[in-house]
Amino acid sequence: MNTPTQMTTDAPTATTKTAPASAQTSLPKVASNAVPPALLEQLRQFSVRADDATHRAGQAYARLLLLAEDSDCGQARRIAGFLAATYNGRCFALDPFELRAVDVEISDDMLCCLDALRWARADLHTLIPDGDTRMRAVIKRWGLRWPNGA
Repeated sequence: MNTPTQMTTDAPTATTKTAPASAQTSLPKVASNAVPPALLEQLRQFSVRADDATHRAGQAYARLLLLAEDSDCGQARRIAGFLAATYNGRCFALDPFELRAVDVEISDDMLCCLDALRWARADLHTLIPDGDTRMRAVIKRWGLRWPNGA
């Protein structure tokens, strides 16, 4: 009976083993030691960074949202536009030059939010209580327009 063979590289030189007949129709299984330890460590570090960025962004987003909800200063309108873009980037464009037009602390919070978006662990408005309702109210308060009246 002909059975497929598979190559293993556990030893310094490759050897050939005969696979069991049940493996003929399934994909070969990857041995748990097939992932290089350096790659596993890099993935672990990425996970830690993503978790940290998401945590920091939740705090930053809350501060920005409070400013957009309660402040009437010119920066609050820019903050509202930024928050709208992170809420729905297809409907509200993000102008990165807006980062230059706000105080350093505010732009730092905006950058924290962008870092969390990069890792894509959560939609930022979901990190705070009533985030969806509050964001819709900010969009309305500042007269930001949904395309096609959405």
